Amino acid sequence: MNNSILENPKIILIVQGRLGSTRLPKKALYPLGEKTVLHQVLKNLKSVDVKDYFLATDYNSEEFFAPIAKECGFKLFSGPENDVLERFCLLIKQENSDVIVRATADNPFLFTDAANFSVKRFLELNATSKVDYFTLSGLPHGSGIEIFLGKSLLEAAEKTNLPYDHEHVGPVLYNHPENFVSVFEPAPEMWNFPTLRTTIDTFFDYKKAEKLYKILDCENHPNINSEKVIKACKLDFVKNPILFMPNTKKGKGTGHFRRCLSLAEELNGFLFLDFNNKTELPEHFEKLLENSNIWDENLIFGKENLKALEFFLNKAKEFGFKTINYDNYAGEVYFGEGEELGIIGHLDVVPTGIGWDSGPFELVEKDGFFYARGLMDDKGPCLLALYALKELKDSGIKPNRKFRLFVGCNEETGWRDFDYLKTKTTMPTYGFSPDGNFPVGYAEKGITVINYSIPKLKKFHSLSGGTVI
Repeated sequence: MNNSILENPKIILIVQGRLGSTRLPKKALYPLGEKTVLHQVLKNLKSVDVKDYFLATDYNSEEFFAPIAKECGFKLFSGPENDVLERFCLLIKQENSDVIVRATADNPFLFTDAANFSVKRFLELNATSKVDYFTLSGLPHGSGIEIFLGKSLLEAAEKTNLPYDHEHVGPVLYNHPENFVSVFEPAPEMWNFPTLRTTIDTFFDYKKAEKLYKILDCENHPNINSEKVIKACKLDFVKNPILFMPNTKKGKGTGHFRRCLSLAEELNGFLFLDFNNKTELPEHFEKLLENSNIWDENLIFGKENLKALEFFLNKAKEFGFKTINYDNYAGEVYFGEGEELGIIGHLDVVPTGIGWDSGPFELVEKDGFFYARGLMDDKGPCLLALYALKELKDSGIKPNRKFRLFVGCNEETGWRDFDYLKTKTTMPTYGFSPDGNFPVGYAEKGITVINYSIPKLKKFHSLSGGTVI
């Protein structure tokens, strides 16, 4: 063993990730708390004690991962999509790294204390004899890392043409014991729970990760405590969640559906609905579904918001504009070239309220005024902005800047649309928001949060407030 490596090794951590997962595409960008799965992965791994941190992705995923890597203090490296081995080798050559710590972007609850233990153990083993590859066995699936010598991986890559070796990283070392020394050391008892699972490989894994994220309060404590993760994974409703399957046949009433929906929420269970047979649902079932929290990747914020987004983008296409649908979270219409000017609006609305003389979602003209929910906040201003761009385009004027009109679907209840949008594209330097009064509202009244403390009174009846949807 080269003693210089032991004296002052250059150790780097490489997180491997891409958007093109076959089982769960784009899982790294799935929401987790206020951010994404990838945010949690990278923030957690910053507590691993190494010299430098890299996110190694493919060329197609680069633009989506770049802002997240920068925000979390990681350097971004792009390489081939399917030849992951080559991707790692290119980065190792670029950085001239001695020791590599490998993690993957689908493990948001990785045990960083076990990772630091592994690095120390790897160096101890190499102090007496050469070890090319090391990992702890028996950890929960998705909680561990791999460690190997950079030079050993480069050497192994030159000796193989096997597709499997090039699609992965570790196997090129541990599947060839004739050339390389690999150590699979049993994990210490406090981490040795091989039947538990913390990775995100399927949609079921993702829903489980959402529960763990809340239980562990990762929003405020992104660095994972392995003991708490193990305890959380052993909870009955995490380990064995309940699947509710309500009767959706016509004539069966809403009672069964309502009870299943309520129990699924109370017991952290799952609700299964056959969307292929949704035509059998009565109309009142349809209305319930629109306001529920049932996940469907095509219905992120409900069926009606999706219809509004598709209508808006299709109308922009009819006008000759280029558009982008950001996975049904938000849309973009763009025109021109040069410095970017952003126009930001939204298509979701607050509840209809009471006192309507006509249907709240029917456009009615009366005495020179139009009436409908969302006309001012914010569908009307968004359409006016689109028509203003159309007039500019039809006039033949070539602007010296690029206009980017964004329309989101979650402004009223949390801005998850633009939180997600910021992980998918860059934002303009400046812009305006035609929200309420076109073309621009220069200020808002602000938001006040008031806590009321009312003593228990015999004659006190109720207290209510506004809501949004």
